[in-house]
Amino acid sequence: MKVFGWRLLFLTVFLLSTYNLHAVAADYSIKIDSGAHNRYGLHYPATYKFKIPSAVRGLIAEYRYSLDDQWNRLPQRSKGDMFNGIDAVRFDYENGFAYASVRFSSRSDVIYLRILDGNGLPVNYTFDSIPLFYDDRRAAVTITLDDYADWTHGDFATALQYLEGYGLHFTLGVMSGQVYSWRQLQDLVDRHGAYLEVASHSSHHPRNAGGYAANGYEAEVIGSRDEIRNGLSFNGHPYIPLYIEPYGYSDSTLESYVSSGGYLVSRGVFSGTAFSAWNPEEGRYDRAPLTYHDYGRANDAQFVLEANAHFDQAVSQGGIYHLMDHPWQGMWQAGTPFLQHLDYIHGRSDIWYVPFGRLYQYHFLQERRGGLTISPADTNEDPSGHSHFTINTDSIGNGSITCTPGTTVDPGTAASCWVAADYGHHITDVTVDGTSQPVASRSTFSYSFDPVMRNHGISASFSPNSYSITFVSGGNGSVTGAASQLIGHGASTTAVTAVPAEGFRFVNWTAPDGFISTDNPLVLTNVAARRTVTANFDASSYFVEFLSSGNGTVSGNTGQTVTRGGATTAVTAIPAQGYHFEAWTSADGLVEKSNPLVLSFVTGNRTLTALFAPDTHTVTTESRGGGRIEPTGPVTIRHDSSTSFTVTPADSFRIASVTGCGGSLSGNTYTTGPITSDCSVSATFAEITHTLTGTVEAGKGTIACATPVTSGQSSSCTVTPAPGFMLVRLTDNGMDRTSEVQDNIYLLPSVTSAHAIAAEFAGDAYTLADAVTAQQQILGRRKVAEKELLRLDVAPLGPDGAPRPDGTVDVADVVIMLRRLVGIITW
Repeated sequence: MKVFGWRLLFLTVFLLSTYNLHAVAADYSIKIDSGAHNRYGLHYPATYKFKIPSAVRGLIAEYRYSLDDQWNRLPQRSKGDMFNGIDAVRFDYENGFAYASVRFSSRSDVIYLRILDGNGLPVNYTFDSIPLFYDDRRAAVTITLDDYADWTHGDFATALQYLEGYGLHFTLGVMSGQVYSWRQLQDLVDRHGAYLEVASHSSHHPRNAGGYAANGYEAEVIGSRDEIRNGLSFNGHPYIPLYIEPYGYSDSTLESYVSSGGYLVSRGVFSGTAFSAWNPEEGRYDRAPLTYHDYGRANDAQFVLEANAHFDQAVSQGGIYHLMDHPWQGMWQAGTPFLQHLDYIHGRSDIWYVPFGRLYQYHFLQERRGGLTISPADTNEDPSGHSHFTINTDSIGNGSITCTPGTTVDPGTAASCWVAADYGHHITDVTVDGTSQPVASRSTFSYSFDPVMRNHGISASFSPNSYSITFVSGGNGSVTGAASQLIGHGASTTAVTAVPAEGFRFVNWTAPDGFISTDNPLVLTNVAARRTVTANFDASSYFVEFLSSGNGTVSGNTGQTVTRGGATTAVTAIPAQGYHFEAWTSADGLVEKSNPLVLSFVTGNRTLTALFAPDTHTVTTESRGGGRIEPTGPVTIRHDSSTSFTVTPADSFRIASVTGCGGSLSGNTYTTGPITSDCSVSATFAEITHTLTGTVEAGKGTIACATPVTSGQSSSCTVTPAPGFMLVRLTDNGMDRTSEVQDNIYLLPSVTSAHAIAAEFAGDAYTLADAVTAQQQILGRRKVAEKELLRLDVAPLGPDGAPRPDGTVDVADVVIMLRRLVGIITW
């Protein structure tokens, strides 16, 4: 038991000592030279591959930037997850590797990293390598979008929305000299965050050496970088790693300014799928290629096949698929071949999607440049046992000194230092180990220490550039003031005035670099390049404007600039339907009837207005018969308008008809239709008449009336009994008018309506039986029918001896019938 106890104790001590030995190497430090860190930004996470024990699971990774910081746990991702450009760790337990992706902080040149087990205890792991691509991906996809400016903003906003929707990362090539609303570009930067990177695409997009020379290489390359930095906020990372060459043009002068501008890489338009090589003399990567571009093939179905094939080839080679587009060419619409291609290449977890400049920032670290070291955190000495040597740098003024691999160098190795003046400045002196170097006002200078076997020192001083500014006349005028001036960088010229010759006027100032101004006198401010400014003049001219007063239009050039004494081109006044042209007038009293009009010998600004008046038509009136139509006489009416007339008949007259001018009568008002030509309205009146209608029993007599009767006039009806009959009753409109019949005549003194006149007849021969019937009627002994009573009512007799019935049958009627029977009276 004692032997076993000692053995157990020994084993425990051994295991603990072994654990502590591993713990010594549990923390790793990843260091970068501060000069390289400041020069190249390096804020994109690099992936560090570590070998881990194959039997463990549940590991975690942590990082910090200072020994005083708390440890931060790296988020874990798994194979198949979609993530790009974030701080994360992926444990490949099957193959025994950890892939920790961590970025450098802007406040530190060191990353401390450790891997722990699930209990928070260190594990034994060793650094392996930095994979070619982030998270050890199979291939990389990067997209550059050229020609961002104010005038392309809307196209870019659409393109970026699609790209982020696809999960694709991208780089904007900004033409800084064509950006005036930096706020709207900042909105894109803020909205798309890590998906978006900004690159310089020059200031004014020069096509060739002449284009660069017009504004100056420095202004186009370095000036563009500074305009972007000043115009935008980059959340603490203002480094611009990429210069995109307009038109893919490059020359040696351009290359030198790309280097002095501190760019990490430039992009041409030649093809390739690999990284470009590091250029130690220039302190950057050589020009980089792209893989495929569209150049506006929005409706080319072949594009999808070609682009997909290029992508597949780049992936199969384990390379870079670099797609380039100009969003303003109209490719960013649903269903276009370009979007079909994006749909093909997106969403692959084994592909790294990255902006182009950040691709090269990663590659810079992957190639272990910038003095990058990765070692256990407790290792502070060179493995050879020799001390490190230091290169001391000192820059005075507006410029910088950057050394590679850093300012702390291993003995026997080579180091190179890059001196670069800031934009608008040049190197005035470089001293290496106390010895002045020939620099000849250059903007960049490099010096190599090979091999480094002692400490060295390099210092540089810088001064502002001076630029020649020349003011010239383009003819027909002169320039007063200092026409040739030498101006320091950022300063202003003195005022220069353009003076036109007689008969000419000043137009503007222009320069080959696109500068234009109408200021006069002119002061150039913030001078940053040499420039020749031309004052432009032309003959005095005047503006002649042709307007319409309404109800018509003006055809021809309605706004003309005419040289003094010249003439306008013809302008025509065109009246609207229903109107006619009357005259041209102007504020100075001109009245001109010509149409078309050519205004000759122009001597001043003038506005001429075409006056139009409505077309009119005449409506005449006519009345026939008794009545009137008002208004009378000719009436003037505007074209396509209507008017009304009052039609009034005279007494005893009525309106018979009203016609003409397409009108209609309502009551006493006649309204015309729309008048489009001269016309006449005619009113006809007719007398008002009434009808007298007479009715009798057939065969007993007749009645004849004078009819029709003019209203208010008299008329009469003649009542004629047939032989053997006599009139017993006459009614007019149902009223008994028998007593008004005189000598068989019924008189109507004033007829104002229709009359229905009925005559009733009875036999005029009486018998004794008739007299007896009458007597019985009188005595009430017999009821006689009404019609019979009418025949028996014969009294009294009129002056003519004829009966004048009084409506009753009495003794007088019996007496007359008896006297008629014996022949004493007749009628």
